[in-house]
Amino acid sequence: MTSPFKQAWATLTAVKRRDFTRHQKAKAFIDSPALRKMAKAGRRGSKTTASADMAVKGLMDGKRVVYGTPTSQQLDTFWREATNALWPLIQNNTLVMNKTEHTIGYPNSEVAIIAKTLWNADTARGTYGDIIVLDEFQLMNESVWEDVVQPML
Repeated sequence: MTSPFKQAWATLTAVKRRDFTRHQKAKAFIDSPALRKMAKAGRRGSKTTASADMAVKGLMDGKRVVYGTPTSQQLDTFWREATNALWPLIQNNTLVMNKTEHTIGYPNSEVAIIAKTLWNADTARGTYGDIIVLDEFQLMNESVWEDVVQPML
């Protein structure tokens, strides 16, 4: 029997995936097997879009993904990209979306994408992830890494 993650991935890959021909480095960033990744790029460099694609790929691999950014505007951009990519699976009820909590995941499972504003460490306490994505990290409080993210890993 095929796992629900593989079935979901087959459904998702049947849908047209994002074209990164304009930003080949973003594609390399997503596909890199490195344990820790860092991207330094200018505005409109596809960093948030690449983060959303990494989160979707992690979810399809059966991982729990936590995405954090210091601003709600950046969170909205990530959320739009992730939900657009996963919309076919949300519509057919393979995935459950909670717009208020900014979560998308498999029903009755810890496998999910959790998006949070992380301008300080307190907003991330009590969660964990297999993959942690910190967007605009330089704008976050220094305690986010030491007090919350490192213990999650």
